[in-house]
Amino acid sequence: FTINPDGGKVHFSQGNLQYIGSDVTPYWKFADNQYEYFGRNEQHHSSASDIDRDLFGWGTSGISGYSPIATCYQPWSTSTSYDQYNPYGSLETNLYDGGDNAGKADWGYNKISNGGDKENFGWRTLTSAEWVYLFNTRTNTTVNNIQNARFAKATVNSKAGVIIFPDNYTHPSGVTQPTNINGYTSNYTGNSYDATQWSSMESAGAVFLPAAGFRGGSSVYNAGSSGYYWSSTYDYSNSAYSVHLYASSLIPQINANRYNGYSVRLVCQVEE
Repeated sequence: FTINPDGGKVHFSQGNLQYIGSDVTPYWKFADNQYEYFGRNEQHHSSASDIDRDLFGWGTSGISGYSPIATCYQPWSTSTSYDQYNPYGSLETNLYDGGDNAGKADWGYNKISNGGDKENFGWRTLTSAEWVYLFNTRTNTTVNNIQNARFAKATVNSKAGVIIFPDNYTHPSGVTQPTNINGYTSNYTGNSYDATQWSSMESAGAVFLPAAGFRGGSSVYNAGSSGYYWSSTYDYSNSAYSVHLYASSLIPQINANRYNGYSVRLVCQVEE
């Protein structure tokens, strides 16, 4: 996927980021499938460290090996005080800032069990400008005779969300062509694919972001109807930029309170 005017490209991870806290040794992993999320259940209704979760406050990588330290940096942080989500001890830094500590506040710095299983392996969160370019500007593919096809809202395996088409995408034969392409105000019901159909589209490079809802404090809202994804870019002292996905709209850049628990989908740079 091209993410900037200079032609920089990334691969997306296989699913949303998850923190598995219920084992003897907690660990990070990617969801096994792109349409999977924990949703509205007991996983997020606690600030305990031994709970599985996939909705995170901004900059909660869990890594404390930098100074000055953030106040809320653990994946289980549920404080509703925005000023406690301060990567590198500052309210005016992006997740890659921090001098010698650069990158440690980004979730991708972690050792991810099915993403290389090594700290600082190369995963990262998209910047806000990159999310905007991804959804609004790319010109590298044609889908169902629509040039510059970038995305289409859909249900995949009965989960609502948005499909993002990669550069030079070829839609699999025998699978219904997507409609309402680049439809910011289209709803999820215009396209529907079962797990088998999606497997073919995924093999062709398509990405799916599920509408996994959000967490406010220790309560989860709108799972299955809305999706919220963090960027690595801060916006003023109380907020950071994010992507908002609704049944009636898609907003690639909007500021949101840092304490909201949003989904995280990581990328890695494509080496030229």
